[in-house]
Amino acid sequence: MEGDFHNFGGEQAHLILTPTVTVYTPDEPFQILEAELPSDEWFERVIQSFSPSQLPQGWIYFAPSSNLTLHFTIEDQRARLEKVVIKDWDGQTFGEILASADRKQISGSLTYDPTIELIVLEIWGLGSSPQPLATGVSQTPQGRDGFEFHTDFGFRPNPEDPTSKEGVLAQDRVPLARSYNLVHIFPDNDSKQAKFEPPPSPYREMRTKQLIDNTTDVKKHRLRF
Repeated sequence: MEGDFHNFGGEQAHLILTPTVTVYTPDEPFQILEAELPSDEWFERVIQSFSPSQLPQGWIYFAPSSNLTLHFTIEDQRARLEKVVIKDWDGQTFGEILASADRKQISGSLTYDPTIELIVLEIWGLGSSPQPLATGVSQTPQGRDGFEFHTDFGFRPNPEDPTSKEGVLAQDRVPLARSYNLVHIFPDNDSKQAKFEPPPSPYREMRTKQLIDNTTDVKKHRLRF
């Protein structure tokens, strides 16, 4: 897979990445299995996988900056290949590529919008009549291995209106604003075991706030964010 990518620091690079690809037999409901297989059984279907080690040094979070091009080669030493039909996850056909004259190889490329996360390759063979041989699912590499949380909160007094509720904590000598930054990294970019974890304290409590209506008695109130 080839295209222009950027990291969250604004750096740009043209990268060639190996996407994760799983393979299913023609009679398997691959859309159901792709979503519901236990992780160990899902990994048995993986024939190649993306690794963050393919990224430039220092990159953790990344995203495509342009359309992506998927290059693929399918080989069959038994010379059964007829064509590959390329679809999106919902079944819309992008196109098809025919096999070589000796029926042993199919090679081609597909340029597509990077918002498409999954590309389906239907591999067809030629016997007494055309028949599916296998289905491949290619995942677009994405920076799903972490999140960054940043927030500023507090009260900033209004010098034009000292009685404004926005500044009531100033007279109580409470810090007017605080800033927090949290980065959490998951160990495996494509693993089904990578689950979202809520941030630890104090970030976990930054959910609600209470407005003080009585500005003369701020010490009896606690604000929770």
